[in-house]
Amino acid sequence: MKIKLFSILFFCITYQSYAQGNYSLVQCIEYSLQNHSSTEVYQNNIIIAKGRKKQAISYYLPQINVNSTVTDNLKLQTNIIPAGVLSDEDISMQFGKKYNSNIYGEITQTIYNQPAIYNIKSSQVNIKIADLQQIQNSESIIFNTAQAYFQVLVYKEYKAKLQEIIQSYIQLSVLCWRLP
Repeated sequence: MKIKLFSILFFCITYQSYAQGNYSLVQCIEYSLQNHSSTEVYQNNIIIAKGRKKQAISYYLPQINVNSTVTDNLKLQTNIIPAGVLSDEDISMQFGKKYNSNIYGEITQTIYNQPAIYNIKSSQVNIKIADLQQIQNSESIIFNTAQAYFQVLVYKEYKAKLQEIIQSYIQLSVLCWRLP
């Protein structure tokens, strides 16, 4: 993570020095906070914690269950009534309906459930923990960005000093060649 931040900052500062100007420390920190991948992860963790709290609270809401069935009797059962009961011949009759449907509904309401109450209380703590983790992540991003920013500034100074040393070395070497 530090290498990634350092390389981004080094690129930004060196590119801007050739283009229009340098990024300030505040601009680098704002850019890092907006574009770092872990920022989105911790924001999602907060959303998940809030969703789990809603899920825990939903246990106390009325629960509605509805079941329905539809039966299509393609071929109704045929019953044969023997001869002599109603007539002189056997009579075949079909009883029932071609389509049959049932609907069943149930509503339940939880009055008291201690584990659910503990779950609601713990979900509030989980939201606070997620918030604190996001703050901690932001602080570590700010620290790493500032550290990388100052390392880049130090390296720029090293580069300037090395260029001065090279110039003085070239001048000394020219003077040495001129001496008899």
